[in-house]
Amino acid sequence: MWAVLGVSRLHCTLATGGMTSKCGAGRYARKTFDTRWHPVIEESLFLRSGGAEGRRRYRNPVARRRDTLAFLDVAIDSALASAAGS
Repeated sequence: MWAVLGVSRLHCTLATGGMTSKCGAGRYARKTFDTRWHPVIEESLFLRSGGAEGRRRYRNPVARRRDTLAFLDVAIDSALASAAGS
C-alpha cells in the first residue's frame, strides 16, 4: 500500500506541482496510469482507507507483490521522465 500510493503521490507532485494525500494519489494514479495497473491501485486504496475506497483485488500475495514491483518501475520511470521534461 505505502509503495504504490507513496510513489503515486511523488509522481503527482512532479507532474502537477501540487501536493495530495495518499488516497488522492491513488485517485490520481487511476486516472493517469493504464488500466493494467488499476487492480494494484484499487487494492492499495482499499487497504489505506480501511475499505472506504477501492476494493480487494488479490487473493495471492505473490501476485500482488509482482504487480506492485512492476507498477513501481512504470511509475518511477514516468515520474523521472516528467521531471526531466520540466
